[in-house]
Amino acid sequence: MSDILNQLNESANLALRAKSTQESMKHLAKAFALFSNESTRLENANVRLLNRFNKIKDQLERVENDLRSKVSDLDAASLYLNNILKNISQGILYIDLTGIVTTYTTKAQNILEIDEKKVLFNKYLDNFKDDFFGFSIKNALNFSMFPKTSYITINTKNAQKLIEINTSIVWDSPKNHRGIILLLKDLTDLQKLQIRANRNDRLNQIGQITNSIAHEIKNPLSSIRGFA
Repeated sequence: MSDILNQLNESANLALRAKSTQESMKHLAKAFALFSNESTRLENANVRLLNRFNKIKDQLERVENDLRSKVSDLDAASLYLNNILKNISQGILYIDLTGIVTTYTTKAQNILEIDEKKVLFNKYLDNFKDDFFGFSIKNALNFSMFPKTSYITINTKNAQKLIEINTSIVWDSPKNHRGIILLLKDLTDLQKLQIRANRNDRLNQIGQITNSIAHEIKNPLSSIRGFA
């Protein structure tokens, strides 16, 4: 741009110092030609820049629309997943590799009777002992060492509960995992029913034994009465 300005300035000075009108017109014509060419070049550059800007703008709009669509799909999927989790009979607790509890369903809260606000998105060890669920959570996260199924008895504010825990790893790839998921099932009522059923079985067995003994006693007595 500075070269063009220098050339225009030089042509203008030559036109002013020209000794004849013809020579002056010659230098002015050169100056106008330079100006016209530079204007055309700048205009073309501006058009190219504007076209590029519009192209980038269109690309950004497409990317933005794609992102909005994906966010909408993600929101819908999250809502769908949350509805599923709410209706699952088992409590679900998910712990990521950093030891943060990122999933803690209402059912899990009802079973453990520990407020969601204390547990969700907080360190697991802030609310539970490492072996609270019958095995080391640290070893499970670091070395994938855990029993698939375990049973614990806990004392809550309302009752003593028997809980079944099914544990599995959430894999990110064949070699890497993202965390562990615990499925909690309250077996307290089932245990009570089992105890009641066992008690009834024992009572039935005692009744059968009593009847058998009474029958065995009755037979000799009948024989004695016959001889008498």
